[in-house]
Amino acid sequence: MRARPATTLRARLAVMLAGALLLAAPAAEGAGFGRNKVRYRPFDWSVLNTEHFEVYYYPEEEALAYEICEEAERVWKTETEYFRLSRPPGKKVPIFLYATFHDFIQTNVSPEPLGEGIGGFTEAYKTRVVLPLTASVAQRRHVLAHELVHAHQFFLLYGEGVRSYSLYKSILVPLWFMEGMAEHVSHGWDAQGETVLRDAVLHDRLPPLWLMHSFNHLEPHDAYLGYKAGQSALDYLGETYGEDKIPAILKSIDDARLFAQVFADKVGVSLTEFDRRW
Repeated sequence: MRARPATTLRARLAVMLAGALLLAAPAAEGAGFGRNKVRYRPFDWSVLNTEHFEVYYYPEEEALAYEICEEAERVWKTETEYFRLSRPPGKKVPIFLYATFHDFIQTNVSPEPLGEGIGGFTEAYKTRVVLPLTASVAQRRHVLAHELVHAHQFFLLYGEGVRSYSLYKSILVPLWFMEGMAEHVSHGWDAQGETVLRDAVLHDRLPPLWLMHSFNHLEPHDAYLGYKAGQSALDYLGETYGEDKIPAILKSIDDARLFAQVFADKVGVSLTEFDRRW
């Protein structure tokens, strides 16, 4: 029998703080307090303006920057329709492109050192998307679509103004839902994801959803499992209860109710029961 999550105020605040720290610094894997990033070269930035984006690039990636502009606009239109927004965000989303991973890890958009395996990130304060340009077109498109889901999530949760106190909302939304939604909407299934999830199920290593409110307690190699488990759960949610329930849950997050209450209200079944069925 699975233990139920603690409901005392102290326990809730502890879980919420852990989630806030992870969401506020999504690229903090391997970070150490007081460490400074090494910058090996200055970047001669140029910018391309589109209807919804400011795409920053440097000369050696100009051709790919135009490709990213076109792909970003295509994805943004699709995702805006998915989120069923009555008024699309008016603020342009900055996208910073780095030609290599070596350049990418020097970014000062995030103050934290970036570990291997991070394919990009979106920071919550100014909704800035930061991407290294991989050689794989498919991977570039998937990571871009994943990060633009996060941009939509942040606009929904925090609005378009100055974000400081409002970022507390991040502690209300489980990371399995945020990352799972980004993978679900960007269609992030591949053979690796299938294998990791199948192995976790066969060897009884799949955590219940309430244990994935944050991924801080997971081993580094299991953080990927958190992404794929969240995606699988949202695939099941969309197929079983209706795809419209997924954005409806996010739109209904406020400071008055816990995520589990919002989930039960929108889906019609408790989060605990949903987890058991999934």
